[in-house]
Amino acid sequence: MSQLFTKIVKEALKTFDRSNLAAFTSNLANLKELTNDLSIEDIGINFQLLKEQISRTCDENDCPTSPCTYVHIFQNDFLSLSVFILKKDYQMPLHDHPMMHGLLKPLCGQLLIQSFTREYENDTVPVYNPNDLDDIPVIVEKPMIVNEKSESIILTPMERNFHEIKALGEVGAFFDILSPPYESELPEYGTRACTFFKKKSLVYPGKMFLEIIPAPSSYHCNQGEYARPQFLVDLDRQHSGRL
Repeated sequence: MSQLFTKIVKEALKTFDRSNLAAFTSNLANLKELTNDLSIEDIGINFQLLKEQISRTCDENDCPTSPCTYVHIFQNDFLSLSVFILKKDYQMPLHDHPMMHGLLKPLCGQLLIQSFTREYENDTVPVYNPNDLDDIPVIVEKPMIVNEKSESIILTPMERNFHEIKALGEVGAFFDILSPPYESELPEYGTRACTFFKKKSLVYPGKMFLEIIPAPSSYHCNQGEYARPQFLVDLDRQHSGRL
């Protein structure tokens, strides 16, 4: 793990610590600037090994391999850090990030990212309601084709909060920061869950409705191997009492 990645982890912890809300905007900008230069080598992941594993049709037990590999980096009650590796031409299904901030840094391959922003009837800050996820009116954002040289992409509770990601023509990977993490508590509604959608109908160019669907059977991840450095192990110990 490089010094850059150590800086990024520390900056992410500072950015999403609720005691630092007053400096959130500037801290998030600093975090994005740091992650713009992040590589998979900085994280210390053996991408070639994981690429070979995910490219196989079956594993050593003759079981079909998953189209997506998830690599756990770190999680506490404020945020989660992870890497996702997608099989060639696999598309991670359209999903949401309920009242979450996210930062996505492309690491390897080419990724097609299509995001959607929910439309609201007025300018007031909306209250997220998981029971109101049918026929969601959204603005279709401009699709982005990105690679390891591309800058990080930010999503917010209000903007680009729905997206789908596809690996174009080769295995692709990206680093993911989410805050708060999935499975954390959502005020009034309980556990913060990931919900999946399909594009239901086009209202007119640039706007459409999304319809909630069950988790697609095509979406399943295996756990990627990662020799977590001592720095992250120590962080686990520091934060274990706060989860």
